[in-house]
Amino acid sequence: MVFYHGSERSDLSELSLFRADCRAPFGPAIYLSKDRSVADRHAFSGGAIYEVRLSGDPSLIVDYDRELYTQSLNALCCLERCFGKRFDEAELLANARSIVERFGRIYEAGLGDELDAAKLALNQRLARSGVWMVCGTLAGNEDHGRMDAGVQYAVLEPKYCHIVARKGS
Repeated sequence: MVFYHGSERSDLSELSLFRADCRAPFGPAIYLSKDRSVADRHAFSGGAIYEVRLSGDPSLIVDYDRELYTQSLNALCCLERCFGKRFDEAELLANARSIVERFGRIYEAGLGDELDAAKLALNQRLARSGVWMVCGTLAGNEDHGRMDAGVQYAVLEPKYCHIVARKGS
């Protein structure tokens, strides 16, 4: 499967979290899309679009658009380890994004720096628990949403991203 990453930089040899944006909808991560036109919107003048191959275990991806009970058993175990609890029936029927944001204390965070810190802490906890990527649909009213409407893939662990080609924007 081909993924794309758009960058204002045209000299990348690897993707990293160094410049990751805490204000991004899924917090600091390497954002990818299957739609090249979405990546193109981030490859500003002089930038590039990178074709990316992923090497992580697909069973350790959390799809924020799906209910918890439909996630892989491995992903569900990672989430339970991350939050130190077994999910009850009502939680298993809820969509993963709402559960992750609730237990990751995103709902309790204020705006600005407090929210950014909560998203960073959540992504670090998810990664330590074994989740290497989250994905989900961005709504037009989210940060970046107008530019990135559609499904986005947020890689929490750069070691699973490999640039295979660089293309001009």
